[in-house]
Amino acid sequence: MPVQSDRAALRSHPPGNPGQTQGNSNDHDSENGGTDHDDHFHHSLHDRAPRTVPVARGSGEMREKVLIVENFPILSFAVEQVLSTSESVSVVGVASDFDSSVELARQYRPDVVLQELCLPTPPQGLALCRAMKDLPCSPRVVVFTTDNTPRTVADSVAVGVDSFVHKSVPPGKLLEALERCTEGRRTWWLGDDYGDDDASAAAPEELGARMTDREKEILSLLVQRYTNDEIARELRLARQTVKNYVSSVLGKVGVPNRRHLFTRPG
Repeated sequence: MPVQSDRAALRSHPPGNPGQTQGNSNDHDSENGGTDHDDHFHHSLHDRAPRTVPVARGSGEMREKVLIVENFPILSFAVEQVLSTSESVSVVGVASDFDSSVELARQYRPDVVLQELCLPTPPQGLALCRAMKDLPCSPRVVVFTTDNTPRTVADSVAVGVDSFVHKSVPPGKLLEALERCTEGRRTWWLGDDYGDDDASAAAPEELGARMTDREKEILSLLVQRYTNDEIARELRLARQTVKNYVSSVLGKVGVPNRRHLFTRPG
């Protein structure tokens, strides 16, 4: 499905000014204490409590349901506004911590969870990724974060996230990533400062899709700082086999050696 341009996506649903009337159509609402949109606007910006999102009139039943997990209310509101321009997804809830996210996911069974990794209280985002994947509904998980260190990307792959999108992307790219995810396609947009110029590194879009189950298992141990010998004992593999796997995994994550998994690029 075509995605609106970034500028059009933002222009088609302006945030509005709470309490300000816009023409005769809003006069009645103003006289009666404001519109539902005003209440939703104030709640979105001033409260971190988990909330559900009213479905717009006329929205189709075929839209994919999205749960937003974001630490900062102003960011969750902005993301919600961007997603409201899509004809293929609709936001069913917004949460800011582990417990409320799981609660809303169990209640509304979203198709996709769009989540930040940095949450205000433990457990943190990677634990939430695992918890979402363990739910009976098992939604797809799209990480949406500013943390694009190789270690974080590797951890995300290891816990089974479906896509990884850096917060530097424009609004239209976020919509595109979500729509790709609902179609079962992975997206790995890691930001311009990720990795190095090594031509052998995998393209970011290929990271999750190209990694086998065994390679993800190896990667999970690598990010726990297992040595090759320890991985060999843990998985009952020959040391040379492990060495070959490690080389392949690091190449697919886009780093030259395991040390780069634990250092910020640049």
